[in-house]
Amino acid sequence: IIGALGSAIVVLVRASLVTGEVPVQEDENTRKELECLNAVCVDTPVISRYNLVLGQGADSVSYFSKSIIDCIKAMRVE
Repeated sequence: IIGALGSAIVVLVRASLVTGEVPVQEDENTRKELECLNAVCVDTPVISRYNLVLGQGADSVSYFSKSIIDCIKAMRVE
């Protein structure tokens, strides 16, 4: 499972590990950098796809944690 919160999402986008939609960031500089990297910022606390979990930041920690636990549970089933 790969996860990132807040400005750490930029690292994953730069490494081409994340493309497309990411949670919109409160920090304007981070948001601008993500947009320059062609990421699509959407207003949601967490985005979870396959083994990837992305969160807006500190305010989304509970949703972020639950999404990671859900991913782990799904991996056990498969």
